[in-house]
Amino acid sequence: MQEFIRDAAGNIIKDENGHGLQPDVTIYYSDQRKIIIDSKVSLNAWINYTAAETPEEQATAWQAHVQAVRNHVTSLSRKNYPKYALALDYVIMFVPNEAAFLEVMKVDATLWKEAYDKKILMLSPTNLLAVLKIIADLWRVEQQSKNAIAIAEKAGDLYEKFIGFTDTLQDVGKKIGDAQSSYDTALKQLSTGKGNLVRRVEELKKMGAKTQKQLGDALLNASEVDA
Repeated sequence: MQEFIRDAAGNIIKDENGHGLQPDVTIYYSDQRKIIIDSKVSLNAWINYTAAETPEEQATAWQAHVQAVRNHVTSLSRKNYPKYALALDYVIMFVPNEAAFLEVMKVDATLWKEAYDKKILMLSPTNLLAVLKIIADLWRVEQQSKNAIAIAEKAGDLYEKFIGFTDTLQDVGKKIGDAQSSYDTALKQLSTGKGNLVRRVEELKKMGAKTQKQLGDALLNASEVDA
């Protein structure tokens, strides 16, 4: 409430007239987004209108009320709160009297549009909370959409890494297959065919070669089969 807008150095930011920018209310949402609410619109002319005793007085007060609202819209837009407060692009202009708001809308329907074009949302007590809730919901949907995009991007990265892993794994399998093939070929050269190496070294042992080790039965049997 009544919090001055400050720059990064902590200095109060001032408007074109040298006045410190001090919105009536700053609403902070859970994700640090902000909405500025202004409630300084003058209702003096409206009070005069409701208290007028003649049609002439009513007409004069009514025109003054409409003009006061329009002037406040212009003044508020010039302050450009969102630029300095890093808040929602639209400032909420709160009219605390429901009747004063509705009567203006009935008689001068263009005023709301004029305010909207100047980044001002004119609201009354009955629709303020509803609009704040809608804004929160829209921001939540936006955040969910951003999360969905981020998830899709991460899923794409994960999929590409998985493809890279499977390619590498297949290459490892191929190399293992090649190694197995080379092993089988070497084993055949070692233990198959007439005069294979297994039989030759075994014959040396039988001829008296001194050794304490023995070839495996599998190799001996294989060499005997092809002998």
